[in-house]
Amino acid sequence: MKKKSKKNKKKERTKKGESDKFSKFSKLDALTKIDELNNLAQSCKINGDFEKAINIGEKIIRLAIRFDLPTQLKEQEKFINSMAEIIQKNHEYNEFVLIIKALDNYYEELIADGQIEESHRLIGDFVEKYEDNSSIMTLPFVQDLVIKERKFWINYAVSDK
Repeated sequence: MKKKSKKNKKKERTKKGESDKFSKFSKLDALTKIDELNNLAQSCKINGDFEKAINIGEKIIRLAIRFDLPTQLKEQEKFINSMAEIIQKNHEYNEFVLIIKALDNYYEELIADGQIEESHRLIGDFVEKYEDNSSIMTLPFVQDLVIKERKFWINYAVSDK
């Protein structure tokens, strides 16, 4: 029985030492750590590692809660939300790239099958649908497709058919 009590005492001392260590960690230390983590999160954001930036932001939130730092908590909530928005926009952008590639492939297939007017109508419908959306129409791969179609259509229209 003496062994168990010695082990228990050792565990208690270890736990007490950890809690003492934690209690010595002041708000100033927490703010310093938050500042370091904030710089790291900003670096991740700049490098495009948005998920890592979110993870760091979550660490900051835990510190802010633990040390009752509402300003830092609100800042990190905003930061994490902005990172989540960027991730969502990147996902939507990547999906749109796939859609345009499929549209371009279908356009090429129509031309290869001699369905020139149908291919022209396909791109025309796309342009009509998105012409008021400058964020889509100014994408380089969208512009490339539209220009390619216009050139082809002009050559087709002036040829003997």
